[in-house]
Amino acid sequence: MSNLLKIHLNFIFLFIVIGCSKENSDSIDLNKLIKPEYEFTTYFLNCSLKNDSSLLELESFFSNFQRTNKNKDIETSSLYLFFPDSVRLDAFILNAVYANKSDDYSDFIQDLSDDGFDKFANCNFNVDSEKGLKILSSNNLIQKDNFSSEILRCKYKDGFNFATFRIAIDRFKQSLSKMDFDYEVIYVENEKLNNFTWINNFYSQDYSKYILENWQSSDEAFQVKNEFTENAECIDSRFYKVFKLI
Repeated sequence: MSNLLKIHLNFIFLFIVIGCSKENSDSIDLNKLIKPEYEFTTYFLNCSLKNDSSLLELESFFSNFQRTNKNKDIETSSLYLFFPDSVRLDAFILNAVYANKSDDYSDFIQDLSDDGFDKFANCNFNVDSEKGLKILSSNNLIQKDNFSSEILRCKYKDGFNFATFRIAIDRFKQSLSKMDFDYEVIYVENEKLNNFTWINNFYSQDYSKYILENWQSSDEAFQVKNEFTENAECIDSRFYKVFKLI
């Protein structure tokens, strides 16, 4: 197994903290009543370029789309373009994010269609809305319009949920506040299912080296890994190049 693959696999456990021990049934039932304080609604759209389209045309489309600002609540929404960190360039993810009281997803789809997006790409627009919040952000983080991101699709084990690891998240944040590393963590949950998406956003190019030197062999890393495997499991982990469009 290559060192880079080891880093990626270990990172699945390093940046997800689910740290509560199993409690009695009454406590678990009470935890079901505790919900995250969601900050936004989000949609992830899996898309692919049409055979006769190019990335240059896609870039031109979104440049024009950004200038027209047809989305009525543009000040309370964001749009991101995720390209897989691989040789395949015809597949991508559109990520629409709305403040909780300004979900205009249907208008967004109509705006795309009106501007001729259907000529360049196919997307699955029939997706569930999901709720999310920013779990943590490094000190003095300067966000950029282009960055790297890791998306982990995970599922809670029976009897566990967001409430069971909220205290451990605070402990994790205190630990990471000592480190000089530009990143943020986004938590997204599908309320219809017992699963969640953990998103690591990296704003430093040398993040793999930093993880290897500062986390992989630390006691905290082993503790986090053990706590995670007791409470949840991840289906997969994928890396992307991300471009903020709006």
